[in-house]
Amino acid sequence: LVQVSSGASVWGVNKDDAIYKYLGEQKWQRMSGALTNVDVSNKDHVWGVNRGQSIYRWTGSAWENIPGKLIQISVGESGVWGVNAGHDIFYRTGTYGDVNTAGSAWERVAGKLQWVASGSGLVVGVNSANEIFYREGVTAQSPTGTRWVKVAGKLMQIDVDEDEVVGTNAANHIFRSPVGPADKPDKVGADSIVEKNEVQKCNIADCPPTNGGWSDFSDWSACSANCGGGTQTRTRSCNNPAPENGGADCKGEKNEVQKCNIADCPPTNGGWSDFSDWSACSANCGGGTQTRTRSCNNPAPENGGADCKGEKNEVQKCNQEVCPSVDKVQTAIKATWKQIPGGLTRISKGKSGVWGVNSNDQIYKLNGDGKSWTGIAGGLVQVSSGASVWGVNKDDAIYKYLGEQKWQRMSGALTNVDVSNKDHVWGVNRGQSIYRWTGSAWENIPGKLIQISVGESGVWG
Repeated sequence: LVQVSSGASVWGVNKDDAIYKYLGEQKWQRMSGALTNVDVSNKDHVWGVNRGQSIYRWTGSAWENIPGKLIQISVGESGVWGVNAGHDIFYRTGTYGDVNTAGSAWERVAGKLQWVASGSGLVVGVNSANEIFYREGVTAQSPTGTRWVKVAGKLMQIDVDEDEVVGTNAANHIFRSPVGPADKPDKVGADSIVEKNEVQKCNIADCPPTNGGWSDFSDWSACSANCGGGTQTRTRSCNNPAPENGGADCKGEKNEVQKCNIADCPPTNGGWSDFSDWSACSANCGGGTQTRTRSCNNPAPENGGADCKGEKNEVQKCNQEVCPSVDKVQTAIKATWKQIPGGLTRISKGKSGVWGVNSNDQIYKLNGDGKSWTGIAGGLVQVSSGASVWGVNKDDAIYKYLGEQKWQRMSGALTNVDVSNKDHVWGVNRGQSIYRWTGSAWENIPGKLIQISVGESGVWG
């Protein structure tokens, strides 16, 4: 944490403005919101300010925004006090006595401080020169007191509770001093920060209760919809006056809601987007087709508006020239088999050489001598050699060989994969569905197969 406050509970903030409450046994609870400074009183009232200098009060379940701008705040028996960016000092009217209220207004108090602390009948602070002051004459009848009294010493930050003041100086040294009349013994070797006074009780009769009264309603919020029926809200606060001394809370609702913009929204007819680029031709020669498409989203039809008219797709012919004739010699297998040393369950031959896997899922590539094998890292149940090398493992995971004993995990799941010498890849999965690799994703092909092969003679399965 970068700042911590001790009262009926302990709260603090870290360097990222996150707020925490201590639960005991070395455990903290992350609270909602974001603050740069937080303070908690001995009656567990929590106030704070954020990086934008906005002021907040914890209601027990959420942060209530309080009008005004401060950079530091303190809550205690002497009420809520704070300083702004110009080091002006403010007291929140109606908060003396550490009561559970948001107060009614900020009252400017003479003087300049960079830090202020509210205690039991005592308000202390330090200025930009690190000089220490306390506020004389702070009472329930005069909650802002009468004047600032300077105290010997130098502190950068200060706090007060019951009978003791604590603080730190610019060298991060820690100091404390008792609170009381000047002639009381000083048990810690520091001057008392309060002059010698005599105190007597007065006005001891109970204060009469003040019932709460509503403020005026705020303006109506913006309507939640431009048409078709929305709502807008206005709110008021129970602070005119706030209930005090056991007075009753305000009766009635804090918020009012009314309907707005209830007229039906006009229909919006759909409009076509521009056509996409033409797709690749389906054939290199002999006549193919290519397609382009558009969407009904410019705008999309709404509120009963009409759909777009016309076709979503356009098709045109392409590559109509006659394919040149190529005389090819029919090939056949010459049954002159020659055994290759080794033992494999699957084998494949292509531009990348002869590859195979054994019953232990070990991967091998035939060396140039045609007799010996080189082991390849990994574990596959089937491998295919073409312009590249692909394979699948026992969990249906798909891999592509990158060279230097490295495999790349590809998307999808297949039980059989095959790659051609032109690097076209097809495969089937455990559900017998058929897929073709487009270069970035698997395209589903209608049909059901358990094994597939792709090569110069086309795709067979």
